[in-house]
Amino acid sequence: MLARAAAAVQIGAAGALALGKAPRLSAALLAASLAPTALAANPLDSSADPRHRQRNIAETAKNASLLGGVLLASVDTEGRPGLAWRARRATRDAKRQAAHLAKEARLEARLAAKSLT
Repeated sequence: MLARAAAAVQIGAAGALALGKAPRLSAALLAASLAPTALAANPLDSSADPRHRQRNIAETAKNASLLGGVLLASVDTEGRPGLAWRARRATRDAKRQAAHLAKEARLEARLAAKSLT
């Protein structure tokens, strides 16, 4: 049952990544599901058969390469700013706007006070 769920996640995430739908989320899901699958499928044991051991090493290297690729895809922003940068920028812009509005309010208050006298 767990293997079927992992396979469904991998197929769905791979399809979404291939179609460009939520690529960062899809890549992160692939990475999260690939790591345990790779470790369980090809344990690096000291097998007596050198060909079997060499095949396990090759499979593990392949899975590590795939894992590295999907990890890179999960952090790729395609040249667009990341969420953290956008949050810092929004905070800075909000502070700047608040300071500007406070300055305008003080100026308006002074003008109103002058007009009353």
